[in-house]
Amino acid sequence: MKIDIAYGRDGLTIDVPEENLYRVLEPKFVPGLENPHEALAESLRSPIGSPPLSRLAKPGTGVTIVVSDKTRPVPSHLIVPPLLENLNSCGVKDEDVRILVATGLHRPNTEDELKQMLGEGVVERIEVVNHDARDRDSLVYLGDTRTGTPIWLNRLLYESEFRILTGYIEPHFFAGYTGGRKAILPGCAGQDTIGKNHGADHIGHPKARYGMTDGNPIYEDAVEVAERVGVDFIVNVTLNRDKEITRVFSGHVFEAHNEGVKFISEKSKVSIPEKVDIAITNNSGYPLDLNLYQAVKGMTTPEAVIKDGGEIIMAAECSEGIGHHTFEDMILESGTPENFLKQISQPGYFMVDQWQVQVLARILARARISLYSENLENDQIKRMWLNPVKSVEEGIEQALERLGRDASILVLPDGPETWVELGR
Repeated sequence: MKIDIAYGRDGLTIDVPEENLYRVLEPKFVPGLENPHEALAESLRSPIGSPPLSRLAKPGTGVTIVVSDKTRPVPSHLIVPPLLENLNSCGVKDEDVRILVATGLHRPNTEDELKQMLGEGVVERIEVVNHDARDRDSLVYLGDTRTGTPIWLNRLLYESEFRILTGYIEPHFFAGYTGGRKAILPGCAGQDTIGKNHGADHIGHPKARYGMTDGNPIYEDAVEVAERVGVDFIVNVTLNRDKEITRVFSGHVFEAHNEGVKFISEKSKVSIPEKVDIAITNNSGYPLDLNLYQAVKGMTTPEAVIKDGGEIIMAAECSEGIGHHTFEDMILESGTPENFLKQISQPGYFMVDQWQVQVLARILARARISLYSENLENDQIKRMWLNPVKSVEEGIEQALERLGRDASILVLPDGPETWVELGR
């Protein structure tokens, strides 16, 4: 049976044996808005849990707009222009506005990337700054959270008179959901803050999973930081598989985000009554599958429904290779997933990006992962603890040989846009 799945910019058509196909699970499709610019403008006029933006921002107010970096599919080129129009209409001039790119621990975005993300006209008009989590001089310390996370925050954001967060909302594999407060932590936080928030105890917590917020230490930490810093307004959107805006949620940092969470949960959450032998997944295509580091997210999508000893077949383009060098170094130095999980349990152990390796090791403790990527060599894939395959079909054949010809196959065409649970 031919099935189209997300992969890079163009997608991938795979052939799955019909007799083994258990189910194809996708989020409910919501068509994109016919006029996203007008929908965004209307949302600014009638926000959730907040007065309109035009009543909050005053002439001469220094405004910082936080946007996601290149690794996220946020349509900032659609979100930012209506924001600027609204600010201009209430007397805030372009020179009073700064755009801060929430890179977290990712590399800074290049000038060309910023133009692609924001539009050349915006980059020419507005000052744009890449956050640098490793530059202590650009950060300010605000004390610790209740869980002991030191709060190091981008100084420009903290000293700004008016803070606007933008982003998109979808279930997240350990933070509960993207969007809202996540633009600050990890987006604009320091390395020590991100490291503690993403520490081994937090990542290993049973509630640090898709769609979980209550009791999730990673989510609750970020909420506390957002409250400490203060957020004046957010503009969050939801997207469909074509990366089109489906809804806009503007206003209060928590109330507007919560409305977006309710909406996306109804569309993305699916369940099956039993576990499966084989699951085929991806990382929702470009830009989320730019590298292997990011692709770990897609590997977690079927984690709750894969049988012990089963097989996850991952398709990720990885046009930028493996990604973060620390991610690769930790895998190579530890040698095995088991060794790595022992290392991170040792007092005082900390490495940037250890959370991504921890999640990968956790999944590998239960299932084998085969990877199809046209941009990674077999030896590279093997060194990353994964089984290389020349195609998804080859991965299926190998899995059937290992698990039996009657093994069940689950297909997740949209990867982490689908929140999969075990249930009725």
